Amino acid sequence: MITSWDEVVKPSPTSKYKDEIARLISYIGKEVGMNYGVNGSGAETKKISPILAKYGIKDYDKDRAIDVLKTKHGVIVISGKRAKHGWGPWKKYVDGHAFIADGYIKYDKKDAPYYLHLNYGWGSNTEPKDVYLLSAGKRWVDDADKYYSTIYRHKLFYYTYAYEKEKNWR
Repeated sequence: MITSWDEVVKPSPTSKYKDEIARLISYIGKEVGMNYGVNGSGAETKKISPILAKYGIKDYDKDRAIDVLKTKHGVIVISGKRAKHGWGPWKKYVDGHAFIADGYIKYDKKDAPYYLHLNYGWGSNTEPKDVYLLSAGKRWVDDADKYYSTIYRHKLFYYTYAYEKEKNWR
């Protein structure tokens, strides 16, 4: 699959590595049962964890998000559904979206907040796809819930992925 992660993550990977990235994305799409359409695509994010586990990548507790982002390859996946139709056993959640947090900024002051880098992964070329979430600290989930639950208020899930061998906490 990927022969060199160092090459893949370069700002301008070669054609060979672009092909490897495309094959990886295709593989993951098939494994999670991605549904592709003209106006978007979708899959259940919970199906990602077993795939990544095959490669030694573990989903840690959401309270470990900052620790995960401090690892070399850590990433957070956030997903939710916008609307709920029906009630009781007939309810169905629709219009979901998933996006990633793949880094953060923290200033030198001890009590300074974290700014999580979020990539929404959609929008036109003129709309920003990258934003920073201001977080008061390790309780970043509370801050994320406050902002994202207004848009994706149903089935809001957080996954924090890192290689077990890169884990730097107890």
